[in-house]
Amino acid sequence: MSGLTWLHLSDWHQRGRDFHREMVRDALIEDIKKRREIHPDLEKLDFIVFSGDLAFSGKKEEYQAGQEYLLDPLLEAAGLDKSRVFIVPGNHDLDRDSFDLLPNDIRKPLTEEDEINKWLGDEERRSLLMRPFKAYNEFIHDYNQGNFTAYAGSLELPIAGKKIALLGFNSALMCGRHKDENNEIHDNCPAGFQFRFDVRTA
Repeated sequence: MSGLTWLHLSDWHQRGRDFHREMVRDALIEDIKKRREIHPDLEKLDFIVFSGDLAFSGKKEEYQAGQEYLLDPLLEAAGLDKSRVFIVPGNHDLDRDSFDLLPNDIRKPLTEEDEINKWLGDEERRSLLMRPFKAYNEFIHDYNQGNFTAYAGSLELPIAGKKIALLGFNSALMCGRHKDENNEIHDNCPAGFQFRFDVRTA
């Protein structure tokens, strides 16, 4: 398939309304506005992928500020609306302050298949597992009109006579639980761990 163009961003790490990155953002917006000068094929953007860490610590006010300071100006510069934005969470999109509300069984990484199936396969247990993503979940549900959750999301777009399906999954689900010998948390992960999406055509 030809003519499919997307913009990929991540790791904005919005810290709240007092945390501004106008210089970085404005340079990015300027590049997007002048993208045709970079290459003519960039004139038409089909969608935007934001692959994790819009927020810094998974707080409600961080998502509000991130939308205001980054996403809204980004969409305006790209000539797109919210229906063309595909977002998945990263390890900064969970609220680690909420860990003390979790059952002991899910304060540590899930490693056994039976244990994973127990927590992911039951809706009530899964809702407990997703508790640290509460603010992200509320943001993404409102932002994408209910097509996304913190657990997973999908987006189907008509592009160049094809139906394009994007599928995203939360691969940051167990972040904040990996501790070293000094009891310090490390979310080290392989490249691409936070960003997994498939593009399928029909």
